[in-house]
Amino acid sequence: MQVIEEFQKLAKDKVGTIYVDRFEDNVRVLIMRGPNSLCAYLGIPLDHPLSGNSYDDLNISCNGGLTYASTGGGEWPKGYFWYGWDYGHCDDMSFYDLTDSGVKDYKAKSKPWTVKDVESEMWLAVYHMKKLMTIAENAFAKGAKWREAAKEKP
Repeated sequence: MQVIEEFQKLAKDKVGTIYVDRFEDNVRVLIMRGPNSLCAYLGIPLDHPLSGNSYDDLNISCNGGLTYASTGGGEWPKGYFWYGWDYGHCDDMSFYDLTDSGVKDYKAKSKPWTVKDVESEMWLAVYHMKKLMTIAENAFAKGAKWREAAKEKP
């Protein structure tokens, strides 16, 4: 199937359709159909020290940068704090660029992201999230040891 045809097929799916739901170590990886484009999400356990931060506080390399941070519910599985981003930026083809008759105002530079493309691109974001999780875990553990030692001092 050609990329444009696959992109057109994705555009017909219901918003919230989950195409990928897998785990990489302690990171849950989702690829979903958003209202305008495909979206990618990284879920971490709610009790993790990195959980609950603003997406602006995390340095994660991904298409257009992080644009979402929230607890699970609705389309997102519960028990995780989700960080996400979309594939609908200025050089990305949007589902809104499609009409019943085909591609509207298609520009050669616009990329019609497929699920396979998103999976191939998001490995760096997953890697960065795992590194940040390890740093947060170590900082939390050291902070807990320091607080415990401070309690023992007379």
